[in-house]
Parts: sequence; C-alpha cells; structure tokens
Amino acid sequence: MLNRLLLLLNSGKGTTLTELARTLDAPVLLVADMIQQLVRAGYLEESGSLADSACTLDCSSTCGAPQGCLLSGLGRNWLLTEKGRARAAVQAIP
Repeated sequence: MLNRLLLLLNSGKGTTLTELARTLDAPVLLVADMIQQLVRAGYLEESGSLADSACTLDCSSTCGAPQGCLLSGLGRNWLLTEKGRARAAVQAIP
C-alpha cells in the first residue's frame, strides 16, 4: 500500500489525508502512519507549515513547488523528494 500511496502522491490526485484515505480505502490514521514511513525512508520531506506557505491546496496553482507537493496533512506541507519522484516513476511503468 505504500507504493500505491507514493503513486497517488506523485499524481497530485490527493491533497488531504482524508482524500488520500478515501482513495486508498484506508483509515486516516493508517495513511498518516504511512506518510511518516515514507518520510523516514526518504521519499517525502516536510516543506513547512500551512500557515507559512502560499498553498491553497489547489494542485493546479503555480506556487513554484516541484510536482509532488500535494499533501497537506497534520498541519504540514509535504513534498516528494527526488528519491520519491524517481521511485514513483519506476512504479508507474506498467
């Protein structure tokens, strides 16, 4: 399920923990734990608090963040790292 979450994050189709949990058909707390696992593995990184960002949670905005800034949860913004984007690209190949 971590790979599914990584692909979902890379696609930009989930912007909140609730949306990600709904898409993955998983409890919000499980998705939050999976996010922490991806952080520890180096696939995601924190990019600051929502209060400090210009993020509108509209992934079509042009905030300047690299693709992968699509998760806003636990009061933080998260970005896919280069390692995360590379892993997602490999996973996306059929």
